[in-house]
Amino acid sequence: SIIGFDLARSGQFAPTPPENMLSLPTRPADVLFRDWRVLGDEYVVVGRSEMEANGNLSITYYLFDIINERQLASEKFTGPVASAREMAHMVSDAVYEKLTGIPGAFATRIIYVVARNLGTPSVHFTLEMADVDGARPKTLLESREPILSASWSPDAKKVAYVSFESGRPAVILQEIATGNRTVLTNFP
Repeated sequence: SIIGFDLARSGQFAPTPPENMLSLPTRPADVLFRDWRVLGDEYVVVGRSEMEANGNLSITYYLFDIINERQLASEKFTGPVASAREMAHMVSDAVYEKLTGIPGAFATRIIYVVARNLGTPSVHFTLEMADVDGARPKTLLESREPILSASWSPDAKKVAYVSFESGRPAVILQEIATGNRTVLTNFP
């Protein structure tokens, strides 16, 4: 469902709903090209997930060109069960890049500011980080004062933003993993 949602959200693909599929293959040998042509599909992604003996989860996908009846790509991702969502986004990135020539951004994160109760005495701002599809939001900072212009550091391990916590604008650099904050500038 994550992969289908990612690809549909890109606006470049219209995944066939599972209830409309004639079969649900999980291995290359199970792909019947004529079934997918009947549905009007040009490409098909099939895959499987398995628990390995060491407790890790492996996700393997196969990308097929239905018109030319050939496999275009295959890759296996392995990691802790807790990283299943990230691995699904990585599959989406790989499929997107293979079909468009443009690197996918589904395995990335976004930062944004949420402003609640504007214009009231209980105004509240939070700096949030989430998967690019909005899932798994995490609050990085809460404040009663505005937070503006959040931006990633080049290594994506820190975020810079403008905070008015001191009553005047200050540029803050915050480490995402630890929450440690450094005031870079404090404007009058």
